[in-house]
Amino acid sequence: MSYFNTTHTKAKQTGFTLVELMVSIVLGLLLVAAAVQLFINGQIAYKVQQAGAAVQDSGIFGFSYISQSIRLANYGNIGAMNDETLFGGIVLSGAVASTTPARDGNLKGLKVNSAVISGDNYLTTNALQDSAYGDKSDQLVIMYQAPRDMQNCKGENVTGPVRTVTTYTPGQYVIERYYIKTTGTLTAPDAALYCDSAIFTDNETTRKSTGIAISDYGSGGVMIINHVDMMRIQLITRTTSGTQTMPINTYRSLSIQDKDDTTTPKKLKTSRPAIVGINLGLLIRSTDKAGNADGAKTYTILDKSVTAPDDGYLRKAYITTIALRNGGINGEVIVND
Repeated sequence: MSYFNTTHTKAKQTGFTLVELMVSIVLGLLLVAAAVQLFINGQIAYKVQQAGAAVQDSGIFGFSYISQSIRLANYGNIGAMNDETLFGGIVLSGAVASTTPARDGNLKGLKVNSAVISGDNYLTTNALQDSAYGDKSDQLVIMYQAPRDMQNCKGENVTGPVRTVTTYTPGQYVIERYYIKTTGTLTAPDAALYCDSAIFTDNETTRKSTGIAISDYGSGGVMIINHVDMMRIQLITRTTSGTQTMPINTYRSLSIQDKDDTTTPKKLKTSRPAIVGINLGLLIRSTDKAGNADGAKTYTILDKSVTAPDDGYLRKAYITTIALRNGGINGEVIVND
């Protein structure tokens, strides 16, 4: 009888120890954290780029559109313009100019519905409209005669001049009022640049007798550029002494009057200087927040310093200078000094 010795060999088991497992988990978490951080930084960079692109688009394209309209100001008039020029390109006075003694204004003979135009609501005025926060914004009102068939800022059709072999009919007149309108709340302030406009056909006989009534003006308008916190305007004037830049209220407060000439029987008439251009400044913010709030910032808009709230939005001040047609560009001035 034989016996066989059976040897049972137990297989060895291999694997990670608890320490090794913990180390691998920590390393994995570090890799995930780095990936998450890269993703977050990418999202932040994307938001900043998107915000910057939105601000740039609003500034460049919005400024381009507004500049084209403003360059039409005073089209149809000849010579230089000031607050006494009938249908002057920069509208600074209503039926009467604020002079001593009172003189005819830019809008003499025009009415809104049945009321004579007076007050600052329809004029180029300093600090008239609210801004998104802080100081008030300026208002710009321009006027021109349509050089061709076109549309005003509200999209309304405007008839240009009509020429035949024997006749010439001038184009319609356009008034455009640019102003800031608040669109946000007290907790989330926001504003936008709006344009209100009116069209009329001039008739001298009617204007001097009963006046010309323009309608659909002063009750609203259309948005031109969204998220515009503030607008600032400066007037560029020219006299025999040279060119000068000043705020709207400074120009309108110039003391001008008729002075008696003691050496001759006639009077010497002095007037406010010719307006040859404007400086336009806008503070534009992004549509979306560009990241976490990093403190309040101060921006310079022409001669105005504005401190924006600490709200995380990206902002940029855009400034441009626009020369006005027929406004003394060829050296013509309005002043006897």
